[in-house]
Amino acid sequence: MNRSFLRGLSFALGLSLVGGLSFSSSDAFAKKKDKGSETEAEEVIEIVVTNIKAIDDVFAPAGAMLTNLKTAQDGIKAMNTGIVTAMGLPEGTPVADALAELKKAAPGMLTVKMDGMKPKVDVKPEAPENVKKAVESINAGGEGIVAAIKAMTEIPEQIKTTVDAAKALPAQVPTIAKDAGLKPTEIPKLVKTVGGNVKAVAQIPEQAKSTGEAAKASVEIIKGLGG
Repeated sequence: MNRSFLRGLSFALGLSLVGGLSFSSSDAFAKKKDKGSETEAEEVIEIVVTNIKAIDDVFAPAGAMLTNLKTAQDGIKAMNTGIVTAMGLPEGTPVADALAELKKAAPGMLTVKMDGMKPKVDVKPEAPENVKKAVESINAGGEGIVAAIKAMTEIPEQIKTTVDAAKALPAQVPTIAKDAGLKPTEIPKLVKTVGGNVKAVAQIPEQAKSTGEAAKASVEIIKGLGG
């Protein structure tokens, strides 16, 4: 496994989705920003609440899926941070590098077992304390790994109906807005919000896939600790 792939894995695991429903009317579904010396993307997928039931009901299932996906990602990010911190490495160090340091610091002291999709690392009592702390982070992050892999397989299928309904929604906005009693001057803002939500929903399957694939790749690296 080459270094560029490992850095790509670290980047993928660093992606963050802002899930759930927001009461902001801002159009914020794909923001990116730079962090440190390496450019990392922070993908923000946001479903904006309009307080119009006919619209919000369409996007509600997507909000629930984003919440589940964010929970999985948060678990993986916490695991990565815990490993890097335990090994005394600078913040932002790729987790693959931290795992390489972990293996070097505990030769022959680590055993990896799989419980379905979840890795479980056992460490010998004589291992250094920083190694034990890193192993604790790995084991604590197991549920996040499982959730991410599960999301990859389930969300793309679950969201198909929501995607189809969302794509049909923009054409219905004028009628919905009229029925809701909106003023003509308020309709453009609603159109923009709905358009942003439609784009956000369309991004969810790919984000679920990339998160799950990164989780699966991290499992392979963790399994290598016992080799």
